[in-house]
Amino acid sequence: MLKQLDISPLVSIIIPTWNSAATLALCLQSIKKQTYKNLEVLIIDGGSTDNTLSVAESYGVKFRKLHKRSRTYQRNLGAFYAKGVLLFFLDSDEVLHPKLVEECVSKYFDGYQGMFVTTIDTGYTYLGKSRCLGNFINLEIKSSAIYIPNSALRFCTKDIFKAVKGQDEDLLIGEDIIFALKCLKSGGKIGRCKYAISHYAVEGLRNILIKKYAYGQTFEKVVEKMGEFNESFRVTHGFGLSAHVLSFRMEYVKMGVFYLVHMFRLKAYSRYIPGFFLVKLIEQCGRVTGYIRSRMFFST
Repeated sequence: MLKQLDISPLVSIIIPTWNSAATLALCLQSIKKQTYKNLEVLIIDGGSTDNTLSVAESYGVKFRKLHKRSRTYQRNLGAFYAKGVLLFFLDSDEVLHPKLVEECVSKYFDGYQGMFVTTIDTGYTYLGKSRCLGNFINLEIKSSAIYIPNSALRFCTKDIFKAVKGQDEDLLIGEDIIFALKCLKSGGKIGRCKYAISHYAVEGLRNILIKKYAYGQTFEKVVEKMGEFNESFRVTHGFGLSAHVLSFRMEYVKMGVFYLVHMFRLKAYSRYIPGFFLVKLIEQCGRVTGYIRSRMFFST
């Protein structure tokens, strides 16, 4: 329970949207159910052509409609307009645990300037569930040492956000990693929330391919920006990020092998196995194609 305090700081929840009508209501309902009530919700829309803004209006949520679709730009703009001293970044296909914001605010009063929050992929459609099969295996086999939660720095003070100049708008992938690294480098006290976000993936194969293609195109930029932090991390933590990233990739290789070993053992999820392999194939095709395209561009 949140400590009894005279002041409950305003938390601004910033949600970038684009054709998000299918999941936005679930997202906004989870905000409404938060045990911490001093909240404002800001939707920054990237030019939706579906009923996204009608859903937002039905919940009485403030929104700004742009003609530019860029997740990081939308988040930065939301932070600019936010009235709260605390910021929380949420995607339109995500659902908050009821006590999540309360936990983050409690940690803020313990001196934390930012909080990592784990995201659990749960799936919404057959392809969404297939794509998230690895999470189901993790939840079933909790004793395994191979468990890499997907987490990002979602909660932070507005002061530290301004100090690190927000999120990098030239990135489509890894922007959350770079933002977290900037906050850590600034010397801010960063913690991890014990509650999680549920991610409901609603994607067709075409959208998955397009998204991963775009991600692949900015991979070089992510590597380049991580290199900028390499030396400072070597001094602070005793290792360079290049070694850390290599180790991180090896963990994912081990995780992939682990999934292959255990996947067919979990009969409850056997119907999702064909979809899992199909989605992973499409994801890798998109990433590799985008990466090759970016290399061709940089080499010219």
